[in-house]
Formats: sequence, C-alpha cells, structure tokens
Amino acid sequence: RRRQFRIPLAMIYFGLAYVHLRNGRTETAVPYARQSVEILEPLNTWQLFLDQGERARVVCRALLDAGEESPFVAEVMRRLPASSGVEVVAADTAVRVQCLGQFRVFAGEEEVTQAQWVSTKARDMLAYFVTFRRQRIPLEKATADIWPEQDQPGRAFHSALYRLRQALRRGDGKTKFVQVKSGEYWLDGAQFQIDVDEFETAVAAAARAPQEEAAQWRQKAIALYGGAYMNNLLYYDWVDAERQRLEEKYLQLLAAAAADEAQSGNYGAALELINRAIQRDALRENFYCLAMEYYAAAHDRSGLLRCYQRLTQELQEAFGLPPSPHTEQRYRQLLSRV
Repeated sequence: RRRQFRIPLAMIYFGLAYVHLRNGRTETAVPYARQSVEILEPLNTWQLFLDQGERARVVCRALLDAGEESPFVAEVMRRLPASSGVEVVAADTAVRVQCLGQFRVFAGEEEVTQAQWVSTKARDMLAYFVTFRRQRIPLEKATADIWPEQDQPGRAFHSALYRLRQALRRGDGKTKFVQVKSGEYWLDGAQFQIDVDEFETAVAAAARAPQEEAAQWRQKAIALYGGAYMNNLLYYDWVDAERQRLEEKYLQLLAAAAADEAQSGNYGAALELINRAIQRDALRENFYCLAMEYYAAAHDRSGLLRCYQRLTQELQEAFGLPPSPHTEQRYRQLLSRV
C-alpha cells in the first residue's frame, strides 16, 4: 500500500475473502472484502470486481449480508449479469483453459488428451464456446461455424457435445460445462479459468492505475501473453477476429512498456520490447519511429541506421512505397544528433 501497488493488493484481499467464504469463515472473509472495497472504491475500478464474475457476486453478497452500504458494492451488483444459479467452483477444481498460444485444456493438474476428447471436434467445440463465452449461441449458428462443410450437422453437434462433457467430467458428473435453454447454448463460465480473462484483467488494471503501478500491470500482461490466440486452430474463421483483437492489445502493451523503460532511461530494455513488437508486425511504421528514438537516445548510430533501413525494405517489398515524409524527416533529425 505504501508503494502505491494498490490494485494488486486489493485483488489479494478479494481472493482471501473469497477463499474464506468458500471455507465457511464469513467472520474473517468480510474484513478482507471490506479492505478490497476500501482500496478500489476511490479509484472507481468496479470493473476489476466484474471481471471475477460469480466470485464477485459471492463476495458482494457477503458484504451486503454484513450490513455494508457501499455505492461500489451496489454498482457491482447492478452491473453483474443475472446469476446462472450455478455455484462458483473452487480454483483447484476448475477447468483451466489456455488460449494464448496453443489451445490446451487442463482438468486439475492433468491436460485433457486427444484420447479423452475422442473427437477433435469436441475440443474445437469447447474452443468455440470459450471464444464466445459472453454470448448465447443458437444451435444453427454453432453448427454452421464448427461444421461449415456439412448440410445437416445437428447429430455431429450433439455427439461432440457429449464427448466434450465426458472429457471434462469430474466427481459426480453432473456439471454440464455447456448450458442450453430454448435452443441456445453457452459456456458455463463459473466452471472455467481462462488465461485470456487474466490477461485482459491485467490490461484493464494498467489502464486505470497510477504510472508506477500501471507499468507493473503491463509487465504482468506481457508475461501472460503466451502467443497468438489459439494458434493451433487456424482453420476456423471465427478465431480470426479474437486473435487480431488480442494481438493488437499485446502490441500496444509492448509499445507502452517500452515507453515506460525509456522514461526510466533503460533504453536497452525499451529497444528489446519495441523490437518484439516490430517482429510481430513488421509494417507498423510508428513502431520503427519509437525504436529510432530509443536508438538515438542510447547514442547507437548503427542501430538507428539499421532500423530505418529495415523499415525502408519492408515497406518497399510490401507496398512499393518509401517511409512517410514525416518519418524520413525525423530519421534525419535523429541521425544528425548521434
């Protein structure tokens, strides 16, 4: 708290409150929940609670039952979607889903294998509902997206759904993982821990936090980004939009983190970060401009020359065009100083 790392501290208090509530220790949970709210309420960062979904409902209800009259808690409860009626599972029994990089699924400590999926379509169906986890999907749309080559894929859909549930089945086997009502299907989000949610929580926290704390959140988000979204499912069009959206967030994080390092005079670290962004998008001219600024600040003339030469080559090969006049002018200004 003294060093202004308030948001991570608040979420630790939130986590402790939830764990104590799960274990029936309401008298110790409520003080932790109050401390979390006391930190976040002045910052108006109720979105951090909303990102916790049903866990936030559990914690906020405990506060309300304890007589807490907080506008923050009231706002969180107002904005939370209607309860699914499904109890939130403890973290150690949730299904853990990795989407950043290869799509992988873990039940407990064990990865769900191809033999357990039986059919690749069962795994792909889970990837689909994870991608659209905030929507209710009509059967017709889901089948058209997952089986675009089939005219009547209804039987294949229900077969894959059965195999999905069997692959994830634990305990009494009553959990459905994908819910259905009136012909619409949706992911039972309370049963899953998804790395994208953790990544986006860190991104959102960075956007709201003071500068020093924001830099810490950006570094956490960068560390969480394990690669392009579901990069082993390149054969589905419905993955593309989410992949591009998250990749853009990651690129902007790299640029912002590079600026953090440059502001502290750590030009080597700034260049490492911005060059990672360039490696992922070699045609983003503004990234080269940032890199040239950092090379110049580090008095690295050869690095500055190489950076501009690479930009020129990439643009020529892709579009047959030179860098913009503004970029060329800035390059010559920097070159004259180094």
